[in-house]
Amino acid sequence: MALTFDPAARRIVLDSASVSATDLYSRWADWAATGDNSKYLPAFRSVGGDDLGGGLSIPPYFFLQNGWRVRPMEANQTLTITGNLFVDGGGDPVVATLGTFNVLTKLVVPVQAQGITTSGSSAPTASEVASAVWGHASAADLMGRVQLAEAILRNKQITDPVTGIMTVFDVDGVTPLLQAQMYEGVTTSIPYRGDGAERRERLA
Repeated sequence: MALTFDPAARRIVLDSASVSATDLYSRWADWAATGDNSKYLPAFRSVGGDDLGGGLSIPPYFFLQNGWRVRPMEANQTLTITGNLFVDGGGDPVVATLGTFNVLTKLVVPVQAQGITTSGSSAPTASEVASAVWGHASAADLMGRVQLAEAILRNKQITDPVTGIMTVFDVDGVTPLLQAQMYEGVTTSIPYRGDGAERRERLA
């Protein structure tokens, strides 16, 4: 499979009806390292791949950014994209073809939040992984926890210097997700007095 990269339009143009998110990222990384292609804004950022021990690892998540999108080949088709492919900040990773074609996009996303390394045995189910790592959490709950963890790490945070309440916002920077009371010391006896950093924008 050959992919075409159009940096002017910020499009990754496919030539088949099946592709993986990992392959898209790998081909882009190769393209970006060729010639002077690194001068263009990056198409992806990725998270995950961390080793959790015990044969568990966090699968990679790939986020299209800077306006880059995937464009299907010019044909009627059902496009299947396997893996965790998203748009940074939300949106559809796939745009329409240039010609008038009927394209159905099928995103095959794994429900478990961990990848499994096995040798000589069958892989555990998503529910077994959930039970081992998070107690008895469901696979859907695991995905929600991963997304929430990313929000806490990346999203805008503001601490009100008057009330001492820290707020973590959604990706829109407006909707509150979580709140917690801050204190000056390690106990609750000394209230927060506004002496620390009180705002952090979303990490890009």
